[in-house]
Amino acid sequence: MWRTADIICANIGMGLFIGNTAWNIQVPFYKYTIGSLYATGATCYIYGTLIHKQRNKSWYLYHGAMHAMMWLGHSLNVCARQ
Repeated sequence: MWRTADIICANIGMGLFIGNTAWNIQVPFYKYTIGSLYATGATCYIYGTLIHKQRNKSWYLYHGAMHAMMWLGHSLNVCARQ
């Protein structure tokens, strides 16, 4: 139950950050940088999931990289708006 709630909240939050990037951030450099960080994070997540299914013990490195990319994107998202 808690894992499902976490996934739902994370997806809603990600949607809000993407919407903020699309509608409230006007500087193109920030838009592309934030989008690139999110895309890199998503790629790390997908690859980490694939190697986790293969029982590769290094999957957590990609999962951690995903969190780092999303954190950087969210931080720039909040700071670029001001």
